[in-house]
Amino acid sequence: MLVTAPDGSPEVLLHCCCAPCSGAIIECLVGSGIRPCIFFSNSNIFPRDEYELRKREIIRYAAQFGLEVVDDDYDHAAWNGCIKGRENDPERGPRCLECFKFRLLRAARYASAHGFTCVTTTLASSRWKDLEQVDEAGKWACAQVDGVTWWGRNWRKGGLQPRRGEIIREQGFYNQTFCGCEWSRRVRCRIMGALNLTPDSFVASSRVDASDLPGRVLRMVDEGADIIDLGAVSTRPGAPEVSLEQEWERLSPALKAMPAGITVSVDTTRSEIIRRAVDTVGAVIVNDISAGLDDPSMLQTAASLGLQYVAMHKRGTPQTMDSLTDYGPGGVVQASKEYFREFSRRALDAGLGDWILDPGFGFAKTDAQNVELLERLREFKEFGRPVLAGVADKRFTGGDTERYNALAALGGADILRVHDVAAARRTIDSLT
Repeated sequence: MLVTAPDGSPEVLLHCCCAPCSGAIIECLVGSGIRPCIFFSNSNIFPRDEYELRKREIIRYAAQFGLEVVDDDYDHAAWNGCIKGRENDPERGPRCLECFKFRLLRAARYASAHGFTCVTTTLASSRWKDLEQVDEAGKWACAQVDGVTWWGRNWRKGGLQPRRGEIIREQGFYNQTFCGCEWSRRVRCRIMGALNLTPDSFVASSRVDASDLPGRVLRMVDEGADIIDLGAVSTRPGAPEVSLEQEWERLSPALKAMPAGITVSVDTTRSEIIRRAVDTVGAVIVNDISAGLDDPSMLQTAASLGLQYVAMHKRGTPQTMDSLTDYGPGGVVQASKEYFREFSRRALDAGLGDWILDPGFGFAKTDAQNVELLERLREFKEFGRPVLAGVADKRFTGGDTERYNALAALGGADILRVHDVAAARRTIDSLT
């Protein structure tokens, strides 16, 4: 697709939010003979490590086109002042509009001061953002300065949305699962939709084969899934062991059938499976129920590939875990915290900085221990990591999954791993 700036300029200032949203737009602009100057102004992103990671990715991609990247001052305090009083607004609500205005005004001011006559943004490529809000903020920002035209465009059309997914895979971009704003993480609990490629998974409705997978995935995404988790080994209590090659034989065709542009998580304890998955589809989230203990190479592999990693607490194997529920006088919460303190040290040694904490509901825990973990879930926030809760359809819920999903979300879970995405989305929406 070829595009032309509204003022016909061969140069534009392109406000970029992240590499995944920017890749196809930059490629399109360059292919149209327009040279964008990349303006990275995203003081909404928190924590600072997340900001720096996203900035590194856009610098890496821009360098392939010989493009300049301007790193605007990171001023999270000023951004928080801008949205003060809007912290609890829902996604796509008034807080988002104020956020867009803050960032795009800085872009418009930079454009005016440095001779650019046209400004546009990659914010309009994200399906999580309201295009009308982005356009309203851009028009307002450019009206505050002299000589700058706002280029409002739906950058999801013209084949750019599927191309976006292709570039993410080709480049192996870090593909974040939230916009960056700490308040969006508090209000909007993300959903990981679980699909199992095994004939004996605990939840029959989650079973799928590669031929049916694209339709199931797209339906889950339409229902509100942010991440699709693929597992090829059953971890239910008493499940038999599966060889590496059998696991890959199940997983490989499913990965190849995944629709483009979907954030994929691979549920495995084997680093070789992760290497093969990345070779097949690009960056994935590693969902490791053993937190690297079952494969000494796992943490270093995830770190070297720049992958986000889910570390879960468990004891033993699916064959033995139900007999390993004695946590001594300190109890399950204290023991789990110590487990993650030790994991933090191992992750640091391996160079793994981007990880998610999963307390491991249903893994080597009695019903009472699972309930205690849920009631004290917010205590795991002390690690400063997103918390994933997989309570769906576990025995201790007694069949009332949505009640326990709600308790997890209210208790501080950032991600819910579920089988019924539509039901989980309704639950979360009812809480916000």
